[in-house]
Amino acid sequence: MLVSALAERIIPFVHGDHSPGGKDSSMFRCVVVLGLLLAAGSSGVANPEASSVHFFGRGPQPLVDLGSVDPGVPSPEAWLGFPLGERPVRHAQVIQYFRLLDSVSDRVAVFSMGATYEGRELIYAVISSPERMAKLDLLRADLRSLRDPRALSSSQTDELVKRLPASVWLAYSIHGDEISGVDAALGVAYRLAAGTDSVTAHLLN
Repeated sequence: MLVSALAERIIPFVHGDHSPGGKDSSMFRCVVVLGLLLAAGSSGVANPEASSVHFFGRGPQPLVDLGSVDPGVPSPEAWLGFPLGERPVRHAQVIQYFRLLDSVSDRVAVFSMGATYEGRELIYAVISSPERMAKLDLLRADLRSLRDPRALSSSQTDELVKRLPASVWLAYSIHGDEISGVDAALGVAYRLAAGTDSVTAHLLN
């Protein structure tokens, strides 16, 4: 299976380098909770065209294409006016696009988590099925209970583990000069917010 290059980094969140000179405009952290996008594909190379991967929107096919999408959710390319990777997406554009996803999709909720050294907003997005999003406060409470199992009995811990969905944290570009992860965050969020294919539905559920 080809793991999407869009999901460039799956790492714990740490407070990254706050580089001077505006570099931290790319220091955007996005967390996708309860969902993980993987690219479905084969590792075989029998077909030369199928084994050729084109980055930065220069190939004939997108790097990740899982199927149909909701036309009511604007793609990053449509909203930005240029393909992802053609040029760096600015911090303000990233924030605006994620706020747009929040407003048009019942799968997405965006939250502010602080600011960079230079005062730029840091956000994270929670993305899941509409049914799970409707229970987000309850899920958060259960996860908080589970973070210290010493305060729970064994039966309580087992019950929480059985009923809670998997939570996945995706962190993008923790250093100011890492720009590709920022673009990747928009692509992954769009696929999870707009995808109507069975793979996306399975991941969200």
